[in-house]
Amino acid sequence: MSRTLLYKILAIVAVMLVCIYGIIGLPKSKDELQANLKKNIRLGLDLKGGSQLVLQVQIQDAFKADADATMEGLKDYLKKANIEFSAMERNEPATLNDADKIEFMVKGVPATKAGDFRTVITDHYADRWVMTSLNPTDYRFNLKPTTALQLRKDTVTQSMNTIEKKINGLGLAEWAAHQALVIQ
Repeated sequence: MSRTLLYKILAIVAVMLVCIYGIIGLPKSKDELQANLKKNIRLGLDLKGGSQLVLQVQIQDAFKADADATMEGLKDYLKKANIEFSAMERNEPATLNDADKIEFMVKGVPATKAGDFRTVITDHYADRWVMTSLNPTDYRFNLKPTTALQLRKDTVTQSMNTIEKKINGLGLAEWAAHQALVIQ
């Protein structure tokens, strides 16, 4: 073995011994060694038993936002088509279980404009909403089950992606293997 390699190895060993002495000192017993290790080495959450991230995704808020956007768009289409109405109201699903029951009502559509109203709905909203005529001037709209299922899935996926970006921004790229998502 060459002398320069031997000096390098000795220098590395010396630095390691100095570091170990700085962390644990010269303990007189096993208990003192453990106390020094606990005092001088702080374990992160991953070494202390891990961490768990529990989230509650408010899916009903996504359903409300979708209905509100639909109502705003419908107001614009009705205005362009010169179709008047007296009121447009949305229900208020408060829980996750009620989220699929989102609905809104359009009241006071003149009976003479009912055909034009149905045309606007068919052209722009028939793929997402089911329209039910309550009487000649009032209509109720419910989200289609397939649309509701897709909206639920997209909301959870978008929430997971947002959280993953934030977690990875902290340098914890392994979080996905240990994640826990609780939807309540």
